[in-house]
Amino acid sequence: MRHLVTRVVHLLHSLEYGGKERIVLQLAQHGRAGGDDHQLVLFDQPFRGAGIDLDPEQVPWHFVRRGGGLDLAFVWRLRRLLRRLAPDALHAHNDTAMVYAALAARAYGLRKLRAVTTWHARPTYITERSRAVTRFCSRWIDAPVAVSTELQQLLLQQRWLRRCDLLENGVETERFRPGKDAGGWRQRLGVPDDAFLVAHIGRFHPCKRQQDLHAAVQRLAGSAHAVFVGQGETLAAFRAATAAAPAVHVVPATGAVADLLRAADAFVLCSDDEAMPMALLEAMATALPVVVTRIGAMPEMVSGGALPPAGIVVPVGDTAALAQELERLRRDPALRAQFGAAGRARVERGHAFSATWQQYRRLYAPQ
Repeated sequence: MRHLVTRVVHLLHSLEYGGKERIVLQLAQHGRAGGDDHQLVLFDQPFRGAGIDLDPEQVPWHFVRRGGGLDLAFVWRLRRLLRRLAPDALHAHNDTAMVYAALAARAYGLRKLRAVTTWHARPTYITERSRAVTRFCSRWIDAPVAVSTELQQLLLQQRWLRRCDLLENGVETERFRPGKDAGGWRQRLGVPDDAFLVAHIGRFHPCKRQQDLHAAVQRLAGSAHAVFVGQGETLAAFRAATAAAPAVHVVPATGAVADLLRAADAFVLCSDDEAMPMALLEAMATALPVVVTRIGAMPEMVSGGALPPAGIVVPVGDTAALAQELERLRRDPALRAQFGAAGRARVERGHAFSATWQQYRRLYAPQ
């Protein structure tokens, strides 16, 4: 049977290094590999080049500049581009993109255009006006979904959306799998083979609290190293603060995330705001023991349900507890292996990308 090409446009603010952006590229690249036509529309920042932003590779991208406030002129510029690209589905990512996707889809004037929105995080602008605008525009979204139960409940209970389904993130389990460091990351970072190496992957933003992991590693007095991967607004300040710390390593961006994770002994996310972070799922898929803060869906991802726990949950901002748990993992390879095996099992059972992709394909299809 002949495959019918589905045209999908993804609307997002930029390709800066982050979990949401990685998910978008995962969807678009997978769709194109299967014969569909996925393209990106960026509205706050164009692609600035590999090494600065995530590389879209073979995925075409377009830039339509958005002004400040509620920019209705941007809606019409977006409408013109949509008429030229003629997508079957417009997939907006997060709240700002959803508002403009809804307005553009309404102005687009074609009933066959499917409007899909994925909420990867909490709303950006916490005001009554933004809540009212978001809720009003959501009536033109055919398929609003959130990546975690906690986020779904927040959006409904606080009346950001009229309705919202759950569609959790998924990991490419063949790409992110247990194994040895094939990328030579320890040698590149200058980390001895027998040293305890902790990985952190995420954009540099105050909510990620990378400084807490730095403080915890300092408490371990040279018995551990930490590698931080990401770009963002607090990167320069973090680099300055850790310049004299030989056990702290910063990698601004890399496409070899799976290899880097396989070079590590543990993974940490010590954020104060998360939904369902892809980096955590990827670390679990590579069978790394994890330490996370009690925020968003992370506690449920790590220790909820009937499966054995995949790691440890600590309070936000408690660097002493974080250091204590890292030291426990450092001293106990058997515990690390136990947590790692449980994490891999959790991902295989509930977070395989193949299942996530099939759900998105159904959302893109005409109803």
